[in-house]
Amino acid sequence: MSEIGSGQRTSIDAMRSGELTSGELPVSGGSLVGRQEIVSQIVEQLDPGRVVTLTGMGGVGKTSVSIEVARAIVNDPDRFSDGCWFVEMAAVADEASIPVAITDAIGMFQNDDATPYESVVTGLRGLRGLLVIDNCEQIAGAMTGLLHRLLSDCTDLAVLATSREPLRMEAERVIAIETLNAGTGAYELFARRAVEADGSFDPLAHASAISTICNALDGLPLALELAAARLGTMTAEDIASRLDERFRMLRDPSVSGRNNSLYATVSWSYELLQPVERRLFDRLSVFQGGFDEQAAMAMLDPRDRGVDVRVVLGALVDKSMVNVVSAVARACSDEGSSAGASRGDTAPNNAPEAAGRRYDLLETLRHFGDRQLARRNERAAVRNQHLDHMIEVVAAANAFALSNDWAEGARRFRQDWANIRAAVNWAIDTTRVDDVDRLLRDVHFYCRWSLEAEAAIWAKRAISRGTTIGAVPGTPAHLHVGFQLFLAGDHEAALEELQRGLAARGTPSDRGWCRHYAAVELLYLGRAAEAADQAAVDFSDESPRSVEAVIRSSSITAFQMYARQVHHDEAAARFAKYAQIAEKSGNSVAQGDVHFNSALCAYGRGDVDTYLAKMGDALEVARRDDIPNLTGYILTAQVHAPGWSGLRGALDALEYWNASRNIGNEFVVLEAVGINLAEMRRLEPAAVILGNLHNDRRKMTSSMSRRQACIGEIALHRSGEAWMEAGAAMSRTELLAYTKRATIEALESL
Repeated sequence: MSEIGSGQRTSIDAMRSGELTSGELPVSGGSLVGRQEIVSQIVEQLDPGRVVTLTGMGGVGKTSVSIEVARAIVNDPDRFSDGCWFVEMAAVADEASIPVAITDAIGMFQNDDATPYESVVTGLRGLRGLLVIDNCEQIAGAMTGLLHRLLSDCTDLAVLATSREPLRMEAERVIAIETLNAGTGAYELFARRAVEADGSFDPLAHASAISTICNALDGLPLALELAAARLGTMTAEDIASRLDERFRMLRDPSVSGRNNSLYATVSWSYELLQPVERRLFDRLSVFQGGFDEQAAMAMLDPRDRGVDVRVVLGALVDKSMVNVVSAVARACSDEGSSAGASRGDTAPNNAPEAAGRRYDLLETLRHFGDRQLARRNERAAVRNQHLDHMIEVVAAANAFALSNDWAEGARRFRQDWANIRAAVNWAIDTTRVDDVDRLLRDVHFYCRWSLEAEAAIWAKRAISRGTTIGAVPGTPAHLHVGFQLFLAGDHEAALEELQRGLAARGTPSDRGWCRHYAAVELLYLGRAAEAADQAAVDFSDESPRSVEAVIRSSSITAFQMYARQVHHDEAAARFAKYAQIAEKSGNSVAQGDVHFNSALCAYGRGDVDTYLAKMGDALEVARRDDIPNLTGYILTAQVHAPGWSGLRGALDALEYWNASRNIGNEFVVLEAVGINLAEMRRLEPAAVILGNLHNDRRKMTSSMSRRQACIGEIALHRSGEAWMEAGAAMSRTELLAYTKRATIEALESL
């Protein structure tokens, strides 16, 4: 290495004296928000001879965090006594320019007889300092080689790098900088910048709009800063309503370069991708709520069918264009939302097995990918591809739900519900009626037992749109609308909808379920004999799966039992047979349903011990495998027991159905409470409750005789009519609150 020139010696002396430390750091744009913990974590990770790389998508704030870390180092000379130097690499495009940029940043004068790298080593050897190198992604490979040599030659030096992908060095610690938590850090950042832009801005007066902005922009700091800067010409509410135009709207003409707009920032990362990575990224933008490796494979461009999708996904994750999400819902906390955990000494983004992983795109990146598809006129084709894939996903989830693993089927449905929603709506919009029927059919069993009512919204839209354009969906849509009407407690309207379903296009299984649920509505309307006849229509025209057959057969027997067409002893024998079939199937819904009907049969026979045992078995199954509708039915059944037991059960059932928004079963519970209170001679609250229900069209067959006897008792009291009129004037919300108070008072008096 050549002899040090006088200019270089002067520069080295200046560094040793501390003149080239904090004064050389860039000026950050305002105070750093929501990153204090990650800054402290990074400072602790910095050691001589090591590289810490901050990764994350463009605009997430890697540079701001690195500047704050550098300031912390400058203010703590005990850690790195010789200071800190900041090197900006955004404009560096080739390997030869890297050491030149470093010499410029550290203030070295290069001798003609020394290479740029020799000048860097000459300046930094023996110094205990921190070198911050910003924006390495476009030269990541070359940077890795240079830093490996530099740390060997300058053993007291530590390096903090920012890059959208790891540098993959042996001595590297990778820390992911994530977006801010929308409810805390992002909200605070937007509010601060808004006040800085407009001193009269009151964040509290615009809290709802700010929350919308923070969620829609994924807590991405750059996007939030650009949005806040618009407050000079737009209100917060205007910004919130125009976020679909985010790439056109979020620009800052006062800033030059790639950070002057959200589009430019994302485009910088996008242009660094390989062609196959770009094509897959664009196609992944069709997913809502995440996807797995198999889903990514299904979305490959036809020309990329031979590529290893795991490798491409790994590259997109490494380049911060795709996020890895755990198989369970990602926990969001104030601390965890601002940064990922340290990944140790290597970059294991794609090192572990990817099987079972879930991935997602930030909403801003999803919008960007969708724009690329639209620009190339590929959006419709890719959405059709997504629809075809989701048809397979839904069919597989339904197969699990109907097999011996309801819990796995339910997990799959919940995991991909946003994608299912997107697929159904696309099928409706493009009049793929058969696909609408297929999807609604395959989500039906899950929706019925999970109390998921959103499918009814899709079904209504399909029916409305189909009626307008002459492409009417079949029976499954009417099944879902009927179910929503059941949850709303409108059993006559539900029955009419199901009868329309019987007349619509459908499979034998569709019609079988229509008959089954029509019978349920008839039972709720007090027409037990008709319910039994409707449910018992021979379904020999179909070959139902064992789970479907045992549920429907069990219900038919229950209907016949209520209509007194079958004696309780005969019903008990049938339920015992159905229980064996359900047990053999391994399906928890079928097992719980048969236990439930067996319990009701035992109650009708006066066998309280068997009733309690069977109901306990049913509740254990329902809670073990998370079957909300079955849990609710069981809680509701308990309210018919007289006295303390029924009232205690009513409190649990009311709370459960209120949370599930099932007004139909609320009616059953309210009626049972009114009957119990009357039988306990607490006539005033009983009259208020039954007075509210008096003109309701619903009449439960199983409780009709008890209810009529109670109303007769109330009528004999001189204030009975006034009490019932007071109840009739109450809203349902008022009645629920009143019933809860009356139930608690009655329990406390016992």
